[in-house]
Amino acid sequence: MFIPIKEIYELTEKIKNTYDERNLVSLANRMGAAVEFKRLGRNRKSCKAMYTQISQFKLITINSDMTNDEVEIVLLHEIGHVALKHKADLL
Repeated sequence: MFIPIKEIYELTEKIKNTYDERNLVSLANRMGAAVEFKRLGRNRKSCKAMYTQISQFKLITINSDMTNDEVEIVLLHEIGHVALKHKADLL
């Protein structure tokens, strides 16, 4: 699914103005998603993260074997799924 950069920018601005939160785990929590960190491997093919929704429970799982910079980028991506109300992994 392709989302134009303008839409991403507008959504980002809306989130920043709504939540005024710099801590990404706190931001995800305030948006209604729990965040957990699990060891998922260090090799190139290891899963970096996933967003799952079970009924009304939203969960972001992050690979804790990544660097802090990688975690930040990947967590931002997963927060995007929450913000866009994606249901791809709905159980």
